[in-house]
Amino acid sequence: MSGLTLGLMSLGLVELEILQRSGTPNEKKQASAIFPVVQKQHQLLVTLLLCNAVAMEVIPQAICTRFGLVVGANFVWLVHILMIFCYPIAFPIGKILDLVLGHNDALFRRAQLKLLSPFTAKRLASEVNLRIMRQQSLVEHLI
Repeated sequence: MSGLTLGLMSLGLVELEILQRSGTPNEKKQASAIFPVVQKQHQLLVTLLLCNAVAMEVIPQAICTRFGLVVGANFVWLVHILMIFCYPIAFPIGKILDLVLGHNDALFRRAQLKLLSPFTAKRLASEVNLRIMRQQSLVEHLI
């Protein structure tokens, strides 16, 4: 469990989005499976910590840290079940952590950084265009 915690918590949302779009077919599939779970970062952390404390099961952390994407994708079904089981405790604590700590910034490998610039530029451009369109719509509505 502790290895699974390290593996899943080491994966950032932007990193998973990049893998979904530019990874190998296997990485795309794995990143897509993990993304919805990792999106709820603090609830996921609380769930895994609670279950780790109860189970005291040790998966070699070195393997899970090195192969976090693969291990996470193979055990995401278990994590979904654990998140449902721990929901009454993990969800409120996760929400409090979201409010107090915000979301975690990601660190990237060199190959992922090369892909990040165009990805970020496109995303920012689409967000800016959306904001401009909303403002224009609002102005037109007011006129």
